[in-house]
Amino acid sequence: MMGDGQSFGRPFQKGEGGRMKGSRNKLSVAFLNDFLEEWREGGREAMRIMRIERPAEFVKTAAYLMPKEMTLEVGPLQELSDDKLITYIEYTERELERRALSIESREESQTDGRQAPLLQAIPKTKIVS
Repeated sequence: MMGDGQSFGRPFQKGEGGRMKGSRNKLSVAFLNDFLEEWREGGREAMRIMRIERPAEFVKTAAYLMPKEMTLEVGPLQELSDDKLITYIEYTERELERRALSIESREESQTDGRQAPLLQAIPKTKIVS
């Protein structure tokens, strides 16, 4: 009797019957290769038709392809308090202003007050604190 752990009167032996080892992977690879070939032939056009003729299914498909769960990691900045972030932003603004002034003073001393040709293409901006 089949289904009771025996096959044709013999006890089930591990490795006998069922699918061959690796056959599921081979089938998956074959399916995906065939699917890719078909997609290359007309996948984009099929999507366009689905979008126009069956928009609800098109949106469902798009939603199905989206990750079910997303983890957002900002990095070390997420651990900082708002006060600490404000301190870093203010420091960065001061540094940028200091460096801009340094560049301007170098331009004037090295070019007799005229901007270098490359810098002439960049409009001057006033830094507001």
